[in-house]
Amino acid sequence: MHISRVDLNLFVVFDAIYAEGSITRASQRLNLTQPAVSHALRRLRQTFEDPLFERRGHTMIPTPLARQAVATVREALQRREITLNKANRFDPATATKRFTVGMRNHLEPAVLPSLIPARELCVSQVAGACLRGAGSALASAAKERGQYLFRRIGSYNG
Repeated sequence: MHISRVDLNLFVVFDAIYAEGSITRASQRLNLTQPAVSHALRRLRQTFEDPLFERRGHTMIPTPLARQAVATVREALQRREITLNKANRFDPATATKRFTVGMRNHLEPAVLPSLIPARELCVSQVAGACLRGAGSALASAAKERGQYLFRRIGSYNG
């Protein structure tokens, strides 16, 4: 079977059932309903053409195929998590993001000047905008540093 035809989230369910030894505890661990985990196990069983886990009392015992597959499944899940964490990591030295801050006018003098030092840590193209008018404290702080961190983009009356 080609990987494009397999729901990779099923392997998260497989790992939880294997670790917990129970559909109920796996569902609690995954913050899913017990029927959702049972349905995922049914789909896994169809994919592998193996029961994967057999109930003995209140415990789900892995079959030989499940015991054989668990190390590979866990390694793949760890690699997937590492890949996703690297892809979503914010690096201020290379970031090219735009941040929009919305707040009431009376908060700008207290909040926005504290953001200017954070912007100075960013060597790259990090821009900011404020939905409300730029406060005078922000404007003077930005002028002192020879930069304009935030640009007024209009008012929001909400």
